Amino acid sequence: MEIKVGDYVRTPRFLEVRINEVFGSENEMRQAGYTEPTHYMNYEWSIRGKSIGINRMIFAACRREPEVTEMCANCMRENTFVWDVDTEGYKAYCPFCGEPMMLCDACKHAEDNTYGKCTKECFRLKDRSDAKQLSKEKLVNILNKFFSMEDTDAYWLMRSKSAFTVGTVTIDDFEEFTDETIDELAVFIINELVK
Repeated sequence: MEIKVGDYVRTPRFLEVRINEVFGSENEMRQAGYTEPTHYMNYEWSIRGKSIGINRMIFAACRREPEVTEMCANCMRENTFVWDVDTEGYKAYCPFCGEPMMLCDACKHAEDNTYGKCTKECFRLKDRSDAKQLSKEKLVNILNKFFSMEDTDAYWLMRSKSAFTVGTVTIDDFEEFTDETIDELAVFIINELVK
């Protein structure tokens, strides 16, 4: 359902109200003076009123930002914050203590949760851990590919401190790591893992 300026919407507190403005966020709406709650029950839209005189109000709407509420297992505080599980996932960090926390309540109500409850072993984490795991050997192979060191003798020669003393390798033979090189390495590792 799309709400636009001029639409009439039924709210529990003020019955039928006419929408005078539509904002991009709840913050913008409040800054414009629309602070009076209408108790409109819709997960997509928020509607608030603004007094413009005695017994006179105008109303505005904005799309609700997706929120989650979860208790932190570390500091035991209940947190409500803007978070879109579809794009940001089910693992967040407590705004108070900074510890990671799973958004179990949001998961319970998600369409892809066929269990309909929180299981002892989180299926979202299990799915990730069952994915291709990065072993030490696999990482070494990926790094060898990235740095084009298929020749194992050359690889061990470059690793050996004695190569510097003999004079076969100088510090100039090593590429300087830049932000661009690190980004390329990260993309390369991800692509190799996805294969």
